[in-house]
Amino acid sequence: MPGVHAPTALGQGAGASPRSDPRASRQPSGRFDDQPSGVLGAAQYHDEMEQMPTFDIVSELDLQEVRNAVDQANREIATRFDFKGVKASFELTDSAILMVGEQEFHLQQMMDILRQKLVKRKVDLACLNPGDPVSTLNAARQEIQLKQGVDTETAKRMIKAIKAGKLKVQAQIQGDQVRVSGKQRDDLQATIALLRGEDWGLPIQFINFRD
Repeated sequence: MPGVHAPTALGQGAGASPRSDPRASRQPSGRFDDQPSGVLGAAQYHDEMEQMPTFDIVSELDLQEVRNAVDQANREIATRFDFKGVKASFELTDSAILMVGEQEFHLQQMMDILRQKLVKRKVDLACLNPGDPVSTLNAARQEIQLKQGVDTETAKRMIKAIKAGKLKVQAQIQGDQVRVSGKQRDDLQATIALLRGEDWGLPIQFINFRD
C-alpha cells in the first residue's frame, strides 16, 4: 500500500522551506522618518519646547513697600515746619498715589519727599508716572500712576531688541509679561544682559528660571 503523504501548504512544494513574510523581519531603522507625524509630532515638538530653559520678564511692584513709603511721607509732612498749618496729604490706591496740597509748590516738595521714601524702601522710581498738577484757588492735587506689568508696546520693543541682537532665543508675549526660551542657558544670560542695558521706562525683573 503506497505511503500517505501529508498535504503541503498551498504554493509550497515538498521539501521546500516555508516562505517567510517580508514584513515579519522588517526592523525599524531608527531614522527620523519612522517617527510619528501629524498631531503626535506637533505634541512632541511642544514638549521639547516646554523642556527648554526659560525665564519670564515681568514688571512687578511691591505695594506693601509703597504703602510703607507713603505712610512715612505723611508722617514727615505732619512734622515739617514748612508744612505747618498746610492741608497736605498722600493717599494710596491700588494703582495710584494722590498728592493733595494748598499750592502747586507744595506738590513739588511732596514729590521730593515721596521719592526719598520710596528709594529708602528700595522701590524703583521708574514705576512712577506722574500726571499734570491741577490747581484751584486754595487747593492743588496731582495723581501719580503706578506702573505694573509689561505693557504690549514695551513687550514688542523688547522682542525687537532681542531679534536685533541675533540671540539664539525665542520670546513670546504672555499677558503682561514676556517668556524667553532657548537651548542654552548662556543665551538666556546674554538676553538678560542685553535687556538690562536698555531703558524701558519701567522697572523690570527676571523670574521663573527653568533649566
